[in-house]
Amino acid sequence: MKQVFFIVIFLFVMILTSTAQLKGGIKGGLNVGDIIISNKAGYFDDVAFETRLSYHFGTYVQNKFNNHFSWQIEMQFSNKGYYVETGDTKSTVSLNYLNLPLLLIYKPSPKLGLETGLEFGYLISGDDLFNSFDMGIDIGVNYEISKKINTGIRYNFGLPFEMNIDANEIEGGIPKYQNSVFQVYVGFNLINE
Repeated sequence: MKQVFFIVIFLFVMILTSTAQLKGGIKGGLNVGDIIISNKAGYFDDVAFETRLSYHFGTYVQNKFNNHFSWQIEMQFSNKGYYVETGDTKSTVSLNYLNLPLLLIYKPSPKLGLETGLEFGYLISGDDLFNSFDMGIDIGVNYEISKKINTGIRYNFGLPFEMNIDANEIEGGIPKYQNSVFQVYVGFNLINE
């Protein structure tokens, strides 16, 4: 999986440097992150999970198929995670990802865009319970304030992955997790051909 991730990053850089008619720039904003645990199997019975505010930033490139459809590729650093509460103790779980969203954008009007696609992630640092590879589905809305500035909101619903827990430690199967992240962002176009 790591090789596939780095091949996609390489292709992203090649597209960015070889295509002259792209819109692209930098973006950043807030994450409202949470974790969804299924099949707890008695492992997380006394644990409460809460949403956590964090951040993301990165770059994007976009090109039009026509006046209504575009594709967009992003590369972003995203701090995901959650709060975990056990008894009287509350602690922060911070998961740092390098994410690569691949999006299709439908523009019903020149300024409004509806976006959907896949998001691939590589865990740079965080809890050993989580896999290094992550994947989810993105859906969102963006709005072009001007030729230089855009803003938007997006939801990333992670696909389920088994946690890195020894099956001998629990009964009833290994728990699965899914990242759940709302993003609010502002982007600045550095290229707008």
